[in-house]
Amino acid sequence: MYQFRNEHGIMKIYDTRTHNLYWLDKPADVIKVVELLNEKPAEQLADLTRRLEAAEREKEINFFDGLRAGVTRFAWWKNGVQYVGTTGKTLKLAYEEIRQEEIATLKLESK
Repeated sequence: MYQFRNEHGIMKIYDTRTHNLYWLDKPADVIKVVELLNEKPAEQLADLTRRLEAAEREKEINFFDGLRAGVTRFAWWKNGVQYVGTTGKTLKLAYEEIRQEEIATLKLESK
């Protein structure tokens, strides 16, 4: 019997038979735990993989949200235009670059 908890994108698995606690932060770790337990529970493995992939995706989405917030926070105005950094890049261009990186990372469809 296993108990699952997702805390801040890290999956905790508690094996109630052996009283072992496993901390997983990547889907590949699920397979290692299953091998360590010397079991092949296909349903549990599929469920764990889905949960971990969802947690990983949520972390990536939060990263890009934070990146946008940080860029916005430190943008500055000159002649009615918002700029970021010291290279003369506009806030709009910075947002576009972040969006392109987000699309590539999350494999989203371009809007």
